Amino acid sequence: MKKLLLIILIIVTIILYKNKQLEKQQLVIPNNSIRLRVLANSNSKADQDMKIKLTLEAHSIINELLKDVDSKEEADYIIRNNITNINEKIKNKLSNLNYNGTYYLSYGNTFFPEKRYDDIIYNKGYYDSILITLGKGEGKNWWCVLFPPLCLMETQKDNVDKVEYKFFIKDMINKYF
Repeated sequence: MKKLLLIILIIVTIILYKNKQLEKQQLVIPNNSIRLRVLANSNSKADQDMKIKLTLEAHSIINELLKDVDSKEEADYIIRNNITNINEKIKNKLSNLNYNGTYYLSYGNTFFPEKRYDDIIYNKGYYDSILITLGKGEGKNWWCVLFPPLCLMETQKDNVDKVEYKFFIKDMINKYF
């Protein structure tokens, strides 16, 4: 009887381990992705709130453009042909939010530092992305994968980075608007 229980315990452990490994594999961001990154001016509450509000707008604008896109090449084409329009909408949103600082929007291959979410490490490197920098860009950043659509919504608990994978940012919209 003890041998049977030991065998069952080993099998359950192996299954749980393999399941965890499979979950990790499913969370890998594809190499053919396009990201959105928003850098706050600083880590002050006001600057971080502004970053989140702008992030919601930028994400909404770009997702609308890319909603029916099936390839990175098509997404790249649409972004390049709409970057002036995207920039104008960002400018209007910042004005509506009474943001008086500077900002910079670019699209291309930009550097991302290494980021850890739970047991998953996203390697530092250069990635195709839209980068919006508020002011000096010295605050914490927020990033998301625009194509294929996958957003990483950070939560704060005991200063530990956690992540919740979502395809929509409805919860954030409800929180700030």
